[in-house]
Amino acid sequence: MLFRSKKKNTGDYAMKNFIKNHKILSSLIVLLLLLVSFLGYIVYDIGRVLDPQVYYNEDARKKINSFFGYTIPDSTKDHFYFYQAFQDSSCWISFTVSEKDAWKIIKKFIKKDKRDFEPLTMPHTSKEYPQMDTSKLKNPLVYQIQKPGITKTIIYDNVTQRLLIWTLTM
Repeated sequence: MLFRSKKKNTGDYAMKNFIKNHKILSSLIVLLLLLVSFLGYIVYDIGRVLDPQVYYNEDARKKINSFFGYTIPDSTKDHFYFYQAFQDSSCWISFTVSEKDAWKIIKKFIKKDKRDFEPLTMPHTSKEYPQMDTSKLKNPLVYQIQKPGITKTIIYDNVTQRLLIWTLTM
């Protein structure tokens, strides 16, 4: 052959092009699958976050200890812990505790004592979470802290010996 074509052999060129395109296509499919998996996890995780976390008894005691940052007395019982967050977070805590221990816990938590509290005038009824129902309390005292971005409500009833705490963080 006197003249060699500068054109590549169309068969070889097509095969190399096919292999190159196949690798790119495979990589794109893998990346797409990873992206879909990641988005699926995000949707699952957001759904999980939107569900309230509700704990009772010993599981609640652990959460309450974590909330306070110290161990509450062993004499406490009937523990309840509720936490829900999305844009705002809400935490509800309730347990039975002697008056002496209750005021120690309150003093550590908000640095207030019994004389700072007032009688509760507007009871709250909760059918879904009766642990947070203040309508059944006999002699409840309440103290509320409202600061920008956070509200804390603490209620103690010396007759039923129930301590209830609501926190709302915005």
